[in-house]
Amino acid sequence: MPGRTTANAFTHIPTADKITGLGRKTLLVAGVLTEVAVQNSALSGAERGYDVQVVVDACGGLSSRTEDAAFRRLTKLGSHSHRVPPSQDN
Repeated sequence: MPGRTTANAFTHIPTADKITGLGRKTLLVAGVLTEVAVQNSALSGAERGYDVQVVVDACGGLSSRTEDAAFRRLTKLGSHSHRVPPSQDN
């Protein structure tokens, strides 16, 4: 969303309002800086009652070590991580 400068989708009121306005129960989360933006948005979504699904292959972290730690924390707190299966088109 243009103008967003926060590392959490739910602390930026216009973004939070758009998400809430959709009326969905499942929240797919992906993005850059997994350890901060993805993790914070996913945790906030879970706190608000969303079934949080993190699309691992659509995330990017600072390092594999810190990104893996973020994924482990999210899984421990109830979110689900998914990988995109490889394409059969070669």
